[in-house]
Amino acid sequence: MPTLPRVLVVEDDEAARSAMAEILSDERFDPVPVGSLREAETALGGETPPSGLLVDVTLPDGSGLDLLETVRETAPAAEVVVITGDERVETVVDALRRGASDYLTKPVDVARLSAILRDLRRRLAGSTEVEQALEEAEATGRFHRLVGRSPGLLAVYRQIQRVAPTEATVLVQGETGTGKEMVAQTVHDLSPRSQAGPLVALNCGAVSGTLIESELFGHEKGSFTGATKRHLGV
Repeated sequence: MPTLPRVLVVEDDEAARSAMAEILSDERFDPVPVGSLREAETALGGETPPSGLLVDVTLPDGSGLDLLETVRETAPAAEVVVITGDERVETVVDALRRGASDYLTKPVDVARLSAILRDLRRRLAGSTEVEQALEEAEATGRFHRLVGRSPGLLAVYRQIQRVAPTEATVLVQGETGTGKEMVAQTVHDLSPRSQAGPLVALNCGAVSGTLIESELFGHEKGSFTGATKRHLGV
């Protein structure tokens, strides 16, 4: 039976902690509930780092935001969702700057928490696939559509490994003919977005500035001079 991904629940309120642990179990995670900053730091120091954390900002022995630095050192791949009763923008921005991937306000919306956990599961599944592909690339020189095993290419593969499972915006730069579109296609293939539809490549330099909006979003027949038929945007 496959091992369930561990998620650390750091919440001092016992009822809330138990409720979130139950939701995690329903979403096929292995919850590890703790009630303080010290207990969380001890759990992070274990042999198996968690895949994610639900962290209350206000804890009896400190701020949950202080835990994010420990997470970066001990479980850098873990997703952190901050839970706060303080809805001020400054608090949320501080959490995101410190490395949190999302936040929840109290009382916790169960539907939103479940959606966050389902997204986490999809990202973890994508990350596992990418890691397997990277191991194969180091052995055979093939990484999906890309071929090669030079130190430079292996570094590119590792960058793809880091960004593909995430929602990060990616800029691929390089001279003509170096394989930028192939890199973009590989990122797409290994991301959760590949389930939603294909990657669409558009050469913006070949489209005039006055027509780029129409090319991207489409237009109806007769919406402007020369629009002789309906055009679906990319």
